[in-house]
Amino acid sequence: MTGAPHAVLYRFIVRAGSEESFVAAWSGLTKLIHERAGSHGSCLHRVGDREYLAYARWPSAAHFDAVSLEGADAEALRTGMRASCEEVETVHRMDVVQDLLATP
Repeated sequence: MTGAPHAVLYRFIVRAGSEESFVAAWSGLTKLIHERAGSHGSCLHRVGDREYLAYARWPSAAHFDAVSLEGADAEALRTGMRASCEEVETVHRMDVVQDLLATP
């Protein structure tokens, strides 16, 4: 699949007291998506006490659209992450124009 690199911005409002379980489930799911679906990874940011933003990178929009992550382990992580949240929102889908981020 070809095209410009693609990014997706997500917003999560996490239930009070569920922050640790949310981060653990998000981390596990992100690692599976990278390993099995070919994402370029993701970065999770805390905005406030219970608000988080995640930025995920993909080879292209077509690649992102074609992904279907199957398996009991993926479903358990998805379920755990969503159960930890009051809200889950895809805020933006974006084509990358230029990437000047440095890997630490």
